[in-house]
Amino acid sequence: MGKKEFLIVFPGASMAAASDIIERIREATVSVAAAAELPPFTASYGLAQWRTGMTLTDVLARADTRLMRAKHLGRDRVVTSESPAEEPVAS
Repeated sequence: MGKKEFLIVFPGASMAAASDIIERIREATVSVAAAAELPPFTASYGLAQWRTGMTLTDVLARADTRLMRAKHLGRDRVVTSESPAEEPVAS
Protein backbone atom coordinates (compact mmCIF):
# COMPACT_ATOMS: atom_id res chain seq x y z
CA MET A 1 0.00 0.00 0.00
CA GLY A 2 1.17 3.53 -0.78
CA LYS A 3 1.61 6.58 1.40
CA LYS A 4 -2.05 7.58 1.35
CA GLU A 5 -3.56 4.12 1.62
CA PHE A 6 -4.66 2.30 4.74
CA LEU A 7 -6.51 -0.82 5.76
CA ILE A 8 -9.82 -1.09 7.62
CA VAL A 9 -11.02 -4.51 8.76
CA PHE A 10 -14.66 -5.39 9.55
CA PRO A 11 -14.57 -8.88 11.11
CA GLY A 12 -17.75 -10.81 10.38
CA ALA A 13 -19.29 -8.08 8.22
CA SER A 14 -20.85 -8.87 4.87
CA MET A 15 -19.60 -7.05 1.79
CA ALA A 16 -22.85 -5.06 1.71
CA ALA A 17 -22.48 -3.98 5.35
CA ALA A 18 -18.81 -3.03 4.88
CA SER A 19 -19.67 -1.10 1.71
CA ASP A 20 -22.40 0.84 3.54
CA ILE A 21 -20.02 1.74 6.38
CA ILE A 22 -17.26 2.80 3.99
CA GLU A 23 -19.68 4.91 1.95
CA ARG A 24 -20.75 6.74 5.12
CA ILE A 25 -17.09 7.31 6.03
CA ARG A 26 -16.38 8.61 2.52
CA GLU A 27 -19.31 11.02 2.60
CA ALA A 28 -18.48 12.22 6.14
CA THR A 29 -14.81 12.92 5.44
CA VAL A 30 -15.60 14.90 2.32
CA SER A 31 -18.34 16.85 4.14
CA VAL A 32 -16.17 17.64 7.17
CA ALA A 33 -13.34 18.84 4.95
CA ALA A 34 -15.71 21.08 3.01
CA ALA A 35 -17.23 22.50 6.22
CA ALA A 36 -13.72 23.23 7.53
CA GLU A 37 -12.95 25.01 4.26
CA LEU A 38 -10.08 22.64 3.51
CA PRO A 39 -8.98 22.16 -0.09
CA PRO A 40 -11.28 19.72 -1.90
CA PHE A 41 -10.18 16.12 -2.06
CA THR A 42 -11.53 12.74 -3.02
CA ALA A 43 -11.68 9.47 -1.09
CA SER A 44 -11.61 6.23 -3.04
CA TYR A 45 -12.00 2.77 -1.55
CA GLY A 46 -11.50 -0.78 -2.79
CA LEU A 47 -13.23 -3.48 -0.76
CA ALA A 48 -12.39 -7.18 -0.67
CA GLN A 49 -13.86 -9.99 1.37
CA TRP A 50 -11.72 -12.76 2.85
CA ARG A 51 -12.86 -16.14 1.56
CA THR A 52 -11.81 -19.63 2.55
CA GLY A 53 -8.50 -20.57 0.96
CA MET A 54 -7.36 -16.98 0.40
CA THR A 55 -4.11 -15.66 1.80
CA LEU A 56 -3.66 -12.19 3.23
CA THR A 57 -1.72 -11.36 0.06
CA ASP A 58 -4.70 -12.48 -2.05
CA VAL A 59 -7.13 -10.27 -0.13
CA LEU A 60 -4.86 -7.23 -0.21
CA ALA A 61 -4.22 -7.68 -3.94
CA ARG A 62 -7.96 -7.88 -4.59
CA ALA A 63 -8.61 -4.74 -2.52
CA ASP A 64 -5.79 -2.90 -4.31
CA THR A 65 -7.18 -3.86 -7.74
CA ARG A 66 -10.55 -2.47 -6.70
CA LEU A 67 -8.97 0.71 -5.34
CA MET A 68 -7.20 1.26 -8.66
CA ARG A 69 -10.55 0.70 -10.43
CA ALA A 70 -12.17 3.33 -8.20
CA LYS A 71 -9.45 5.80 -9.13
CA HIS A 72 -9.73 4.90 -12.83
CA LEU A 73 -13.50 5.46 -12.73
CA GLY A 74 -13.01 9.02 -11.54
CA ARG A 75 -12.20 8.71 -7.84
CA ASP A 76 -14.41 9.53 -4.87
CA ARG A 77 -16.23 6.19 -4.84
CA VAL A 78 -16.40 2.72 -3.32
CA VAL A 79 -15.68 -0.29 -5.53
CA THR A 80 -16.51 -3.79 -4.33
CA SER A 81 -15.72 -5.84 -7.46
CA GLU A 82 -13.36 -5.89 -10.42
CA SER A 83 -16.10 -6.35 -13.00
CA PRO A 84 -19.04 -3.95 -13.44
CA ALA A 85 -21.26 -7.00 -13.99
CA GLU A 86 -20.42 -8.45 -10.56
CA GLU A 87 -21.68 -5.71 -8.26
CA PRO A 88 -22.74 -2.06 -8.62
CA VAL A 89 -20.28 0.76 -8.01
CA ALA A 90 -21.45 3.27 -5.41
CA SER A 91 -20.70 6.88 -6.29
